[in-house]
Amino acid sequence: MPNRGSQTGAIATKTGTVTIQQGYHDGGGSISIDSTEQAKLIANNIREGITILGVTGTMSGSEGV
Repeated sequence: MPNRGSQTGAIATKTGTVTIQQGYHDGGGSISIDSTEQAKLIANNIREGITILGVTGTMSGSEGV
């Protein structure tokens, strides 16, 4: 079984996945949502009452009316 060391990766799309290769690992590394995508999760961009990945929306839906 190969030693894969530390595994890292970033998810950049809604359906994105990171495949962890077969083998043993050193327990290090992490997988996260890409920082560009994280920056898009703004409460004003999400409808009020909806929570996406821990960000609760504040957009009322009547902005600009």
